[in-house]
Amino acid sequence: MANYPHDSMLWRKAHAFNRSYTDLLDELHTALNGNPKRLNQSVAGMYDLRQQAVELMKIPVGDEEMTAGPSFEYVPLS
Repeated sequence: MANYPHDSMLWRKAHAFNRSYTDLLDELHTALNGNPKRLNQSVAGMYDLRQQAVELMKIPVGDEEMTAGPSFEYVPLS
């Protein structure tokens, strides 16, 4: 995300992806550490994350041959 202009559409989409990624990791941690009923939520989150990644990969960056992509950064709530 550091390479994207702050508060641009691309930065906001990348940040949203990373928040979803963070939420997914937190859900998986909870599910695999004593609360297995949360695993279904984790699987649903994986599908949502996939869609966000696909949307990022449609955005051209640099020359026309390159597109953006997810950075998979952990972004905890402040």
